[in-house]
Amino acid sequence: MMKIMMKNIYFLFFTLLNVALFSQNQLTKKQIDSIQNTIFTTNSENASKIETITTDLYYQSKEISYTKGQINALLRRAAHRVNIKEFDKVQQDLNEAISLSVEEDDYYSMARAKTIEAAMLNALKLYSQTQKVLDENIKLIPKIKDKNKRRLMETFFYGRYINLYGNQNMEDFVHYYATKRLKSALLLPNTEKEKPIVILSTARLFCIYYATAKNFKKLEYYLNLQEKYINQTDNLFDLTFYHKTKAEFIYNYQKNQKDYLDRALEHYKLAEKYAGQSNNLMLKEAIYPNIAKIYEAKKNEEKQAQYLNKYTELKDTVVKKENKTIEKLVFQADDDNIKPMQLTTRLVKPEETKSAVLYPILIILSLILFFLLFYYKRRKRASNEFYGSVDSGDASLDEKNKELRQLALENNIAFLPSFLEVYPEFKENILRIYPALNNSDIEFCALLKLKLNSQQISWSKKISLRAVDSKKYRLRKKLGVLSNQNIYEWLSKK
Repeated sequence: MMKIMMKNIYFLFFTLLNVALFSQNQLTKKQIDSIQNTIFTTNSENASKIETITTDLYYQSKEISYTKGQINALLRRAAHRVNIKEFDKVQQDLNEAISLSVEEDDYYSMARAKTIEAAMLNALKLYSQTQKVLDENIKLIPKIKDKNKRRLMETFFYGRYINLYGNQNMEDFVHYYATKRLKSALLLPNTEKEKPIVILSTARLFCIYYATAKNFKKLEYYLNLQEKYINQTDNLFDLTFYHKTKAEFIYNYQKNQKDYLDRALEHYKLAEKYAGQSNNLMLKEAIYPNIAKIYEAKKNEEKQAQYLNKYTELKDTVVKKENKTIEKLVFQADDDNIKPMQLTTRLVKPEETKSAVLYPILIILSLILFFLLFYYKRRKRASNEFYGSVDSGDASLDEKNKELRQLALENNIAFLPSFLEVYPEFKENILRIYPALNNSDIEFCALLKLKLNSQQISWSKKISLRAVDSKKYRLRKKLGVLSNQNIYEWLSKK
């Protein structure tokens, strides 16, 4: 790993030197290709410079009429912009890259551009358009002359199909295309620089699949496959995910070893480091509560609290932009509709004075008593909900529901698989209504079906009450639950 990092430092130095020295002069084709090789993947040295470098390479290539250099710069910049979710300029880059590729009869670059377009459409949740782009353009692959490039392009298309079906929770299709992708990747020559990246990303997918299925042997196999290739990459996402998965594997399956907590923590800290270098908020969000869990097991309350606070702060940051518009709809008060109460006065006769004093006192006392009773009943009901179970009239089911609620309150990773065992038709029923729901949405629906309230979900998921209410609002929109319908009762019938 140190060797790869040093190599990339040298490459980056060379790249920046070239950009600095030749920005006013012409680069040669060889120099342009050499710089392209330093940015074909995102690592800690180039993550913040890809936009600048690719833009400079595009104009340098254009100046010397080097079409291949222009195409590669446009495609790399477009892929980078998709990754950082700056979609507005992606299509412009892709259209120009395709136009140049047509002039050169470069079917490989045409197909590559279409996989990037599919990635953008998929990220925007335009699934039917994504499917159409993939189905229409996979036909370009047989036209690619070089056998190894054909095989590599197969892995790119299979990867896009995996993303498409994964976002729609179509696990059988995901597994099918992941198997095809890995098979194609393993046939690539070892000289192909993208081979380790493709194998690692596919093995990573299988690790998620078999961890959820609790298939220890398969999980171990694909983790070992990642270990075989991890030292051949400096891709920050691959490094982060490998160490995160390794830590989870040690924590869940090697508890019989004395040093399992220290080894799991070591891998989690490496995952945290690489996630920090790439500033990948989603991975940080997944790592922090797991590190807190390790410190809890090590009885280090100070460190546990530190990482729980990190997680809470990060979670609020992640949802802040997303919730901005929703907050206005759900939480903003319409002050203009609040009118001051109109007061009227009249003269009080002396004989009315006693009654005028006594009646308000009685009314106030009655109101106090009423609210005390109401508060007591509400607290009692909330307490029962927090620790009790959903009453179904079936003692066996009630006991299972009680166990599921306990898993949910502990934010246990086994909650969703266990829930779907008890309610096997639930996922299928709600996906019929809105097929684009992801596993996070389904899990949230499961929490509501078990009648966990907002405070419980907030406590369990370590997110703010506002974030919970925003999630409820979005789910109502997706599932078509009317504002006058109780979402708990609605989900209880699914």
